[in-house]
Amino acid sequence: MELKIHARQLDIGDSLRAYAERHIGESLANIYRRRSANVDIEFSRDARGREKVCKVTVFVPRGKTLVATAQDANPYAAVDLVAEKISRELRQYKEKRADAERQGVSPSQLEIDHEALHGTREDEVEYVFDDAAV
Repeated sequence: MELKIHARQLDIGDSLRAYAERHIGESLANIYRRRSANVDIEFSRDARGREKVCKVTVFVPRGKTLVATAQDANPYAAVDLVAEKISRELRQYKEKRADAERQGVSPSQLEIDHEALHGTREDEVEYVFDDAAV
């Protein structure tokens, strides 16, 4: 699994970079063991500049692109929150994909119920369809 970490208008230190790489990488590796997934981790500030925003994008081959965002005043807490969210999203996607393969449904047609999963609205977690899979 390839992790790319970058920041927008924010200076992140080596310790935060290592923490995000270790924490998010390990939580995703426990669920998704394939090495072909790419993961982007982006740090930025919210509109007011008070809280740090951590956005994780997982590019699943031949499937959807999973995106989760979390914000907190402490960037380490934001990493913890987003790692938990994206792990749940990936776990649910894997379960739905396995069920769909048993039923003969294309994985790109799967929908995830965000409210039932962890109480977030669908606008907080976005999915980008991969044109090649559709």
